[in-house]
Amino acid sequence: MDVAQLILTCQSETVTCCIDAHLCGTIGGDFVIVESTNTSLDPSLMIDVIVPDFRRIALHAGLQAKGGPGYAYGGRSVIYGTFTHDATSKYSCAMTDFTFIELARHRRPPIRILPLLPTEMDT
Repeated sequence: MDVAQLILTCQSETVTCCIDAHLCGTIGGDFVIVESTNTSLDPSLMIDVIVPDFRRIALHAGLQAKGGPGYAYGGRSVIYGTFTHDATSKYSCAMTDFTFIELARHRRPPIRILPLLPTEMDT
């Protein structure tokens, strides 16, 4: 399923699926998911990442603490998560939970992001 199809489906139901897209940073230090063809960064084709403590989880996995408007963390990512429509989100769709994210990187091994266990959150 691509990002546009996922956003359309999420208008009526919560979906747990695997997508290939890019994990990007925003000006406010948040994370969004975009399709690689969304070069104009059309907000109607973005997915907000509202997973609790996602920034800390990502940094724990090895993601660098940088980003900005349109900054993609590596290449295409395989993202397995739960997506839904969220009226409080900045975008029409939001990722509320995830099981696995793998970010491809140029000439380096991929970064794998997994949800942390409660004991790991303290480290």
